[in-house]
Amino acid sequence: MQSAAERYKVLVVDDDLALLETVSATMEDRYEVRTTSVPSVALKWLAERDFHVVVSDWQMPGMDGMALFREIQRLARPVACLLMTGRIEQFSAEVSREDRKLLGLIAKPFAPALLFDRVDQLARLASMKRSVQRLRG
Repeated sequence: MQSAAERYKVLVVDDDLALLETVSATMEDRYEVRTTSVPSVALKWLAERDFHVVVSDWQMPGMDGMALFREIQRLARPVACLLMTGRIEQFSAEVSREDRKLLGLIAKPFAPALLFDRVDQLARLASMKRSVQRLRG
């Protein structure tokens, strides 16, 4: 685990407020966590603040997780994406293989250890991409 000064910043987006609260409470001892139930607010925060990972639900009203992640891919700095869904089979049938390559995936319900493992991996990847970006100038 990292020191407090090196904690990864994670943004969690889900329209299910109970799940949003649970995931946030699970993660807050390990990461700096912000939450929102509104994808457009998430995009606004991503433009203003630095996050390593966005954890989002797949099916949300207005903008689903895939549409949110496509917007995130347009940001200047690398941000990793982890999609949560309770409908893996439906997700695999409806979302193209190319789009699935853009993100990490976790099936609901999940154990906290699995969530931590995925977020840590994705945050390290985002950090490495940022380092490469800085080196390239």
